[in-house]
Amino acid sequence: MVPGTLSVGHPPPALPSKGRGEGASFRDAAVRMAGQAGVLFGWGPERFWRATPAELAALAAVIAGDDTDEPLGPRELAAMQERDPDG
Repeated sequence: MVPGTLSVGHPPPALPSKGRGEGASFRDAAVRMAGQAGVLFGWGPERFWRATPAELAALAAVIAGDDTDEPLGPRELAAMQERDPDG
């Protein structure tokens, strides 16, 4: 088994939590966000840790209904491809 993963049939280890407010540790926040990403986006731990904050924020905005940007049109896409031809 890879360290930090759970085997099937075993409960997750108990994690002390300081809550969501001031003083909550990075670990607490990361565990909470990794769990949310798993439930909401179907992400496993590897995908969560490879994601950028911008990717996570964009998906969270869509789920929360805060995504007010219009879909990318063909002109905007062409302009982006011209500015950054390597993708």
